[in-house]
Order: sequence, then C-alpha cells, then structure tokens
Amino acid sequence: MLTVACTCIVLICGVIVWKLVYHLDCCFGEFAFFGSFGLIFGIAPIMQSADSYANEFGLGARTEAAWYSLAGLMMLVAGFALAKRPLAQLAQKKRALLEQVCDPRTQRLLVKLFWLSIGITLFGQLLMMYTKGISLMDLLHSSRFAHRFNNQGVLSVLSIHLTSFVYAPAFIGVFLNRRYQLLTFAYVLLAGAAFFFVFAKGTRSIPLALIATVLVAASIRFKVSPKRVGYTALTGFVAIVLSIGLFELRQHQDSVSAIEGVNILLSASAYSGMWDRDPLGYSSNLVGAVATFPELHPYLNAATYRRMLVFFLQESRFPDLKPPDSNILFGLVVHGRPEELQVTVPPSILGDVYINFWGWFGLPVLCLHGMLYCWLLQRMQTSLLAFLWIGPLTGRFLVLIHRGEPYEMFCLFIMFFFAMGATYGFCRLLGREAPRRSTAPARRHPYRPANRFATAKKPILQ
Repeated sequence: MLTVACTCIVLICGVIVWKLVYHLDCCFGEFAFFGSFGLIFGIAPIMQSADSYANEFGLGARTEAAWYSLAGLMMLVAGFALAKRPLAQLAQKKRALLEQVCDPRTQRLLVKLFWLSIGITLFGQLLMMYTKGISLMDLLHSSRFAHRFNNQGVLSVLSIHLTSFVYAPAFIGVFLNRRYQLLTFAYVLLAGAAFFFVFAKGTRSIPLALIATVLVAASIRFKVSPKRVGYTALTGFVAIVLSIGLFELRQHQDSVSAIEGVNILLSASAYSGMWDRDPLGYSSNLVGAVATFPELHPYLNAATYRRMLVFFLQESRFPDLKPPDSNILFGLVVHGRPEELQVTVPPSILGDVYINFWGWFGLPVLCLHGMLYCWLLQRMQTSLLAFLWIGPLTGRFLVLIHRGEPYEMFCLFIMFFFAMGATYGFCRLLGREAPRRSTAPARRHPYRPANRFATAKKPILQ
C-alpha cells in the first residue's frame, strides 16, 4: 500500500510538471513546487533504505503518511486550481510588467536597489556580529552552532531580516543589462560560498535559494525555448546534487582544505543514502508526526498559526499569548533533541498541518496553502511592487516550503515587505534629480506667446 500511494503521487506530479513545461515563463514556481513534491513525498519514501530514520516508526506509520501525502497533494492541486489566473491573462499582465521593468527610469531604480541590497546585507552581517559580540575570526574558527543562539534580542532579530536582502541582487540583476547579469552570476557564487563557509556555517538553504532565485528570475525575463529548458533542468539538477553533497561537506568543513572539500563533493560516498537525508528525506518527519501525534503528544491546536498573529511579541515576556516554537517542540517530541539546544526540526509542509490541525481533519487547510502559494507566484509577475517584494524571496520560498516552516516564511515575507518598501522609497527619492538649467535660448512654441502675460494675438493657422 505504501508503494501504491507513492506511485500515485509520482504520476500526478509528473502529469502536472509535463503540462507546465510549455509554460515555464509564467509557471516556473508551480513547476518547481510540484516537481520537488513528487521527489520528496513520492519517490523518496520508496527509495529509502532499511536503515533510514523513517523505519524506526514502523511500516504502519509510513503507509499512513504516504496516503496522507496523496490526500494533501490533491488539496494543494485544488488550491492552485482555485487561485490560478487564465494563462492568457497572466501572460498579458506579465508583458506589461516587463515593459515597465525595461523602462530606463525603472532600470536606473533597479541598479540602485542592486547595490543598496548588497550594502544592506553587509550591514546586517556586521550588526549580527556586533550583537553577538564576535569577530570575523571567531566565525571562521567556530563550529556550526557555536554562536547561532547568542543574544536573541531585537537587534539580533533585525540583523537576520536585513540579511534577507542577500537574495535581491540575485533576482534584480537578471533584469539588467548583460554586464550586470554576469556580475549577478559572480555574486551568487561569492555570496553562496560566504554564507555556507563563514556567516551561516554549513547552512545549505541560502546558497541553494540563491540558485533558485536566479532560475525564477530567468524564467520571467526570458522566453521559453528548448535550449533554456535544458539549461534550467541542468541547473536544477546541479542544485539538488549540491544540496546532498554539501550535507556531507559540512561535517568536515572545519578540518579540510579547499581541495579536500572538492574531493568530498565529487566522491560517490557523499551521495550514498541520499534518499534518507534532507532535503529528499523530509517525508521522514511526516512519518514521525503521524506516529507521535496524538499518541505521545496532543495536537498543537493551530499553535503555529496563532503564533503568527502575535509574531511581534517577545515570547519570553508574553508566554501566555505567544505559543512556543512548534519546530523546537517537534524536535523535542519526535527526535528527542535536548531542550537546551533550542534546535528547530521542521515537520515538513504536510506534517506541520497534521500536528496543528488534528491529523486528517486538517487537509482542507492545505487547499488554503495552495491558494496562497499560487497567488504569491503569480502576483509577482503582474505588479512592480509585488515583483520587488515577492520575487527576491521566491527562491528561498521554494527551498523552505517543503520543510514545513510557515511561521518563518510568514515573518520573512512580512518583514521584507516593510524593509523593501522603505528601500524602494529611498531609491525613488535618490532618482528625483533637480531639473538642470539650460544655457541655450528657450524655444518658443510657434503658436504660443513668449510669456503668459503677452497680449499679442495668436497667428491664424493656414
């Protein structure tokens, strides 16, 4: 029965992806969403080895999780179908947006946003080091979690949200001229390496999100062609391979040289058991949710979503109003993580709904998820403000969505909305140049007096 449910998931996702191949210029986000869903919740549960974490919960929990995944997929498909615009209407609005983006004034604005976003990202990292009381050398020589949970104050949280601007140049640069496009390619490589090896110490989601951001921007900027579809597929395959190889590299990144690190990435052992590890192994967390809730721990009664309503409150000061982090609780209950570590373990997109909304009764919530995701992915192609707000975060969204972190994504979008709005307004002010005074004599309209007080009659038109 496990194989039957997973095969149905693969077939449904395969049909959706096949239909979207011809419309990647408008539907790349949807293509990536359902393609990755089929990999994680369809193929991976079948391919997992006998030593995988999911097997600790037994075949019964794995089978129920597979059927829940199939039902959840149907709800997500229904949500996308309810919110989707007709392709002809979406394509028309997208053409109007691209014409606005190509306007010289908008191009100058995007150039300012490109460089200012890099500056804000650097400032965010400096602010993070200041609030934690560490230096660059401390980051270089420390372990992965050495400073992650130091000083979780207001400035520390602000620095995290300011570093969200790291994705803006990767998105905006694709819509500028060829020189900036080449610069964007170099930026993605440098920024991805800096965050993986220094600032975020082994976190793969940021470099992978940068790659996904470029793919999303390219799907909007360029027309679909067999050549570009091939390039997109190749880049996506490389991103998935990197997500697996970097998992092994981060285990040794503090003790190996650059050449040894490349050898680890190219070794076959780095990819053995890849279906058991994240991101392909996120379905194991759904199995843990099915096996654990409500037998060992009661359902959370929408705690994740109640937490969104009071996201601006500090949890330690308002413990009765703001529920605790659901991902930390999930790690404690399902994985037995030590409470003092405060490490988040995402339960997967399906597992999050399962533990928050009473198991199978929460399936309609996934329909609302699908409607929201479809609106976000289409809205950024029809409005300049949504283009600048949602577009840079779409790659991050596609990387995080299957992990099951709705609260984190909610805060990410809300805070970036205000931050990008302020940055956009600042760049607009910079673009307002004072009119230049010309030394040439003023040209007078042939049928208009030299000044508005002149009394001469207008000449009669011949």
